Amino acid sequence: MSERYVAIDLETTGFDPAVEHIIEVGAVRFGRGGRAQRFSSLVRPNRGIPREVQALTGIRDIDLLSAPPLAAVLGELRAFAAGCVPVGHNVQFDLAFLEANGLALGPRSYDTFDLASVLLTGATQLQLAAVAGALGVAMPVAHRALADADATHTVFLRLLDRLDALPRAVLLDLLAVTEPLAWGLRELVAEAVARGGGGLPEVAGVLVPQPPVSRPQM
Repeated sequence: MSERYVAIDLETTGFDPAVEHIIEVGAVRFGRGGRAQRFSSLVRPNRGIPREVQALTGIRDIDLLSAPPLAAVLGELRAFAAGCVPVGHNVQFDLAFLEANGLALGPRSYDTFDLASVLLTGATQLQLAAVAGALGVAMPVAHRALADADATHTVFLRLLDRLDALPRAVLLDLLAVTEPLAWGLRELVAEAVARGGGGLPEVAGVLVPQPPVSRPQM
């Protein structure tokens, strides 16, 4: 398929987009089988970085003194992500921060947390590192924006492969069960049915609603 995606991850000073600040942006633009392109930038915030965030990310206040302001970084991200569907692990966390700062990335998005919860039924943990490990995706660095976005892009592709591998009857059952629900991944299931041959069932023509809000994760 020709659709393009952009895996996005942010590091922030906290969880509330109304009061906290973005300190790093990472994004990976890719297609189902094409080469990935990467964008990354630190961001100079208007406040200090809490100690717990410094410990988690390794990003210190001194690292951001010469970083560009958020407006400049988001302008570059807007151009980089143009025409792509956003993908993320707990993607609503990242999209909420971007939207709070004036960047809306379109009406659709796909959450690898939600997709993994459907396809990795035996998993006891679904944070990004655990999902990556279950899928054999190397993740030597965590809680840095580009590294997490890169892992998310590979996780998403491997989850799509798993979705395609499901029996057609299972995919059709998923479509039937989720027809009345606001499930943002339903379109991916419909596309998997189409790739399996025979065309889409009538139920798959329903417009796809916006994804539900997922638990936040920096």
